[in-house]
Amino acid sequence: MVSEHTSNPYDRIVEDFAHQMTAITAEFEDNLKQAAQQVGKLLKDLEGLELPIDAAQHDSLPAQVSHRGDASGSAPKSAPGGPNIFHHA
Repeated sequence: MVSEHTSNPYDRIVEDFAHQMTAITAEFEDNLKQAAQQVGKLLKDLEGLELPIDAAQHDSLPAQVSHRGDASGSAPKSAPGGPNIFHHA
């Protein structure tokens, strides 16, 4: 709340600014949570997606692309937590 009686005229400005920043921060946090949920849903949808890749295409793929496993059924060869999709070479 903004104080009704302030000795310094800047106190009201600072208090108003603090309240505005609190509201903006809360809205940002809500938007960030919604975005994280949407990304989680997209990743879950992508997990089940199987794309056919023939041998010729496989050799031309960049090294960062990992597969869910090979024909022998071995586990994917990626670091714990999976590949870093945000890394830019």
